[in-house]
Amino acid sequence: MRAYIEYELGKINRDRGDWHAAQRHLYAARNVFRHDESDPVFNMELAWSILSCLGYIEHQLGNFDTTEQIYIQCLSFFKELGDRGNMATLLARLALLEEQRGKRAASKQYAIEALDWSRRLGMVKEQMQMENLFTRLSKEGV
Repeated sequence: MRAYIEYELGKINRDRGDWHAAQRHLYAARNVFRHDESDPVFNMELAWSILSCLGYIEHQLGNFDTTEQIYIQCLSFFKELGDRGNMATLLARLALLEEQRGKRAASKQYAIEALDWSRRLGMVKEQMQMENLFTRLSKEGV
C-alpha cells in the first residue's frame, strides 16, 4: 500500500514541478513495483508507468540521454502490451525531447505518430502539443 501512496505522491510532486521530491517518491514506488521482475505479482503496467514518470523527471532535470533510454524502453512495452494512451504520451514526450536535442527529423517522426494516436484517442493535451511542434518545425523547414 505504501508503494501506491509513493507513486501518487510522486505524480503530485511531478505535476507541481518539484522534480526532486517527485523523483524520491517514484524511486520508492519503483523499489516495490519493478518493471524488470521476471515473475511479478502486480500489474506490470503500473511498474512501467512509474518508470515512464521517472523518465519525465529525468527529462525535466536535463538528463537527455537517460531520458531517451527510459522513454524508448517504456514505449516498447506500451506498444506491445500496454495502454495506448501511455504510448501516445510517450511518443509526444519523445518528439519534444528530440526537438530539444536538435534532432528535428526524429522529432517530426515521433510527432507524426503521437499526433495520429492522440487524435484517435481524443487526447487533447498531446494533440495540441504535437500541432504546436509541427508549427515550430515547419517554420524551421523540417
